[in-house]
Amino acid sequence: MASTDQEFEPLYIDMQTSAHMEAVTLFATYAKGGDDAAVKAFAKKTLPKLEMHKMHVLGLVAAH
Repeated sequence: MASTDQEFEPLYIDMQTSAHMEAVTLFATYAKGGDDAAVKAFAKKTLPKLEMHKMHVLGLVAAH
């Protein structure tokens, strides 16, 4: 566990980057080829927000 902000921040950014990349990939994949219509519609509806969040995280990466 990180004990200082300087140790915590890069770990947090790395973790958030991975989580958002994975979420966008999962939602995009299901939105394109999912077999449950309701879940597929949810994935399509939610994907733009996830992509926006991913862009915010990538902004953190660029800033550090």
